[in-house]
Amino acid sequence: MNIIIDFLEKVSQMISSWNNGWKYSCMEEFVLKNGKTFKVGNGKVKRGKVKECFKNAFHLADSGSGLVYVEGYATSKGLPFPVLHAWCVDSKGNILDPTWKDGEEYYGVPFDMGFVCRTILKRKKFGVIDNCEDGFPLLSGQHIDFLYKGEMK
Repeated sequence: MNIIIDFLEKVSQMISSWNNGWKYSCMEEFVLKNGKTFKVGNGKVKRGKVKECFKNAFHLADSGSGLVYVEGYATSKGLPFPVLHAWCVDSKGNILDPTWKDGEEYYGVPFDMGFVCRTILKRKKFGVIDNCEDGFPLLSGQHIDFLYKGEMK
């Protein structure tokens, strides 16, 4: 079984018992229900600073490259468990990760770039899922037009 999906299911199941009244009980459930598996591609991309994945992926997607911004969970050779991460994908769903060179598994949500830009400008911080500044609007169900609507294979 996919390590990330197993992780997301277990965390979601554990936290859902707390019933916070939101549409999604946690980030893991949001990603599990709205995300998909992406395949590691052979695309070369300039890497940004480690631990700045949200910024790196945003700048790559916003560069006019035609790439889609994705946030979700990923694993790499250096990490024994999935972590919240951001990357980009091309029109075929191949990953271009501007932060990690050794990513192994990726499961995430492709976001509409307009939504990403508005969120980043409002909170003055990169990343859209872990948005405590605005009261976690994706988890509570306040936003409905956040998904990328273009074609991806």
